[in-house]
Amino acid sequence: MKHLTILVAFLLSTLIVLGQSEKGYLSNNKIIYTGFFSVGRSTFKSSLSAPSAFPTLELRMGAGISKSLGEIIELRSRLAFGVKFKREAYNKPGQSYVIGPPFMELDEVSSSRNHYFLEIPLVIQFNLPHPKLGFNIGANYRFFLPNNSDVDFLTNRSDLGIITGLTYRGFGRLEIGMDYYFGITKLYSSAGTIDTTEFELNTRNQFAQIRIEYALRKKK
Repeated sequence: MKHLTILVAFLLSTLIVLGQSEKGYLSNNKIIYTGFFSVGRSTFKSSLSAPSAFPTLELRMGAGISKSLGEIIELRSRLAFGVKFKREAYNKPGQSYVIGPPFMELDEVSSSRNHYFLEIPLVIQFNLPHPKLGFNIGANYRFFLPNNSDVDFLTNRSDLGIITGLTYRGFGRLEIGMDYYFGITKLYSSAGTIDTTEFELNTRNQFAQIRIEYALRKKK
């Protein structure tokens, strides 16, 4: 939660400074507010060869803000509420294990329950006038909300990583884009010995999504 507070404070202070500054920016400088929705596919990326990436469906919705820094550059962010939906387990009760150690915990976490989270990306977007495409890259912070009834390695955890995307801006106020995220945070680590062979497993999160954004309010 400390990292979330720091990121929010940084975002707000950045936008305030940009909004108060007049020199160094072009006359088309403005703030745009948007509504946001996305659907995506999340997987675990492991340091060892895994029998599955344990894919799950993710949905996000929220509100965004962008600050024009010139004719082609924008600073963008949004606050989104999302859910990582549970999937069907490989290892079913009463049956032989399909997924063995050290990946059993990944199967359990991705199939035991839905995981809810808050997310704040902060990216720089470069907009091309023709065609109306935008390219962005930046950081993405996600906080998995606590769940007292079912605790696992995602519960009450932060996930920080790099996000990049492509946006098509040819529908007026409506934009459609695609994003890819690769986590820096090690969400799960394990070490031990299997059949006299030592192993060390580190797992990060990654996802790809299709997003839709619609401009709600403009201010010059």
